[in-house]
Amino acid sequence: MVCIGGFRMQPYVFISHSSEDKQERVRPLVQALVWHKIRVWIDRPGHGDSHFGFDQAYIERNGILGLSSGTDYRAQIQSALRNASAVLVCLSKALTAQRQVLVQELTFGAIQDKLVACIVDDVRHADIPSDLGLTDAARLQAYRIVPRELAKAADYMQRHPAGRPEELPEPGRRQWAIAEQLADEIKRILPVTADAATLATLRTALNRIPIGPAVAFYEISTDLVSFIADTNADPERNRQLVRGAMNLRLECNPEGFTAMQVSVGPGEMLNPDRVAPEEFWTDVLARAGAKSRRTLAAVLLYPALAPRAAMSPELSREFDDFVRRLEVPKRSAQSRLMPGR
Repeated sequence: MVCIGGFRMQPYVFISHSSEDKQERVRPLVQALVWHKIRVWIDRPGHGDSHFGFDQAYIERNGILGLSSGTDYRAQIQSALRNASAVLVCLSKALTAQRQVLVQELTFGAIQDKLVACIVDDVRHADIPSDLGLTDAARLQAYRIVPRELAKAADYMQRHPAGRPEELPEPGRRQWAIAEQLADEIKRILPVTADAATLATLRTALNRIPIGPAVAFYEISTDLVSFIADTNADPERNRQLVRGAMNLRLECNPEGFTAMQVSVGPGEMLNPDRVAPEEFWTDVLARAGAKSRRTLAAVLLYPALAPRAAMSPELSREFDDFVRRLEVPKRSAQSRLMPGR
């Protein structure tokens, strides 16, 4: 989850698009993603100039996020982009012409390892500029949406809550399948989350844990590292867990440190596809401890990462003792550096 203005939000996807494509090309895709239980951020869901045309009941029922009046729009967009768990870029002839905005959003999404791309008009892959920050693989493999057919499919599925995709005509069924693939890719990026009450409790606990001194890896129990590795062996799930833990860590950041200072980014850790789980988690925990005590605690306490019910009584006691030591560190003669120092 992310925290904007003190309000806790479920993970969401920021949808980048051209205003020219909003109603005709992007709206059907938003409907399909919402149907697949993905929370979206779009600039103007149903009010203001150049809006999507969704009614207020639909917006509230599906938790659609967007701009609010009374605050600088550019600042809101920057905040929404920064706090998004995924960024979906809807490429088109119109959007590729808006280079400044597109490069910024593509680059941010790619750096944060949360970029998904699709094409919503007849622009050719070869005509998408190669210097926008989009990798060749993403540019050439982007899902291509046919908005007119997807709109028919989305309207049918919305009007028939018990309907099945198999009931759609062939063109609509094909487009619905593409939207489902896109939704699955976004879901793989979105962090593993827990219920609001659990996360609220964790947030309170994390805010009690100081930033420093940093934690050396030798201070972490090898039995605990092995337990985490044995419990979390799937590479994609491991990415989600780390991403979710770092999102939680950034919520608990009253000191105002940057993400680079206090979170472990995708480019810093080992590739979980290429190393054994124990090596991956050894690396993550070591890097988290070097960032701050609170960063390490965010990893250890993140839901489903180190389930207490699966621990032995001895390991459970060891885990509790270690978390207490994170909260009340021993004073040392040579204090380690704080983030950013």
